[in-house]
Amino acid sequence: MKKIITFFNNLRYLSRYSLKDISKRLEMILDTDMLLDQVRIEQDITSGIARPKIENIERTIDMLIHSNKSMARFGDGEIEIIEKRGLAFQNYDSELSKELKSILENKNDNLMVCINYHYFYAKDITLFNDVVRVVYRVCVPKVRHRLAALLDWNTTYFSAEFTQLYQMFKTYPFDKHFEKMRQIWDNKKLIIACGKGVFNKIDYNIFDNASSIIHEYLPSRHAFSERENIIRNLSSYSKDYIIILIAGPAATVFANDLSLRGYRALDLGHIAKDYDYYMKQIERTHENIIQFMHPDD
Repeated sequence: MKKIITFFNNLRYLSRYSLKDISKRLEMILDTDMLLDQVRIEQDITSGIARPKIENIERTIDMLIHSNKSMARFGDGEIEIIEKRGLAFQNYDSELSKELKSILENKNDNLMVCINYHYFYAKDITLFNDVVRVVYRVCVPKVRHRLAALLDWNTTYFSAEFTQLYQMFKTYPFDKHFEKMRQIWDNKKLIIACGKGVFNKIDYNIFDNASSIIHEYLPSRHAFSERENIIRNLSSYSKDYIIILIAGPAATVFANDLSLRGYRALDLGHIAKDYDYYMKQIERTHENIIQFMHPDD
């Protein structure tokens, strides 16, 4: 009971932050069942809680280091598209929605399908920064419910949030985390497929330990509309390149497309920006986190 009271006191304190600015897309009024569900998740209460099999962040990165698998990530943006809503950087497309739903069923053995580990396993949420804790305690219960309805509960997923841990955690072994991440492409040949603006303000490049880097520029917004041309272009390269995808929900589909063609493709989202923020020690304020999430035009 004491832990439950503490949870609600924390929620009341954190509610002073502007959730509307953090995520206008998410409904924020939760019923009692969802609040209690969040308490059970945070306190790791097993009774009455269904959790999919998700490998944690460390095991996810280990798999990326020690295998040749491709990787695609799902977050709330992909759920929005599946549910026929658009985003600032990716409009709704019926084919994209269909493809995302199919990939989430995890039928490609060479593709690691990643969902948010902390949606379902949140014992360490107290280590999150204050802004992110607001989202997890007020917004995530509904997102978790929506995501759970789309999963194949007989499969094993991997953790999606490892690409932006500096934005999430107040306390974390960030040096160790980023050095481990860099092992995935250490001395490898990379193609980085992203919008032209992604690296404009980045001073510390997490990919600088690759043996070579080729940049292929994609539309900064609504990249899925160019799917055919993008896949044709990226497929013209040798398969000894690792293809890094930074393209919002479209990257999830592109990773699967390229994997089926025999390429290794990794949907790494905000990893370059997260590393740069860490190296610059940019404070995780409400305003800075909102800026972090903006499209890079």
